Amino acid sequence: MSRKERRAAFGAALKQARQEKGISQRQLAELVGVSHGAVGHWETGRQISEENVAALEDALELPRGQLGWILGYGDPPATLTAEDGIAGDPTLDERTKRGLLDVLAAIRRGERGAERGPASEG
Repeated sequence: MSRKERRAAFGAALKQARQEKGISQRQLAELVGVSHGAVGHWETGRQISEENVAALEDALELPRGQLGWILGYGDPPATLTAEDGIAGDPTLDERTKRGLLDVLAAIRRGERGAERGPASEG
């Protein structure tokens, strides 16, 4: 995976983690001690230091390495979620990732027919 692909995957995983926590870029920036513009840049695949990755993981209450492994900062954590795997998969385009994440969320909510996924839509 190229450096650019890693940063894009990291950005997607960061955005997902932030949204799941229910906080804005500005709120996350305040927790980390950076500008909200920095968070926006990281979510769109800009370069980030290992120290800032660790600060983001702490602020989002994620296990150490949950985000950093995507950029090559250590090994993947043993508690990697299906969502993290999908978000970090460089072989999937954004539309496919979103579709898979939507299907997974529907399955977890127990919606009927979710197991057939987006391909079954007419």
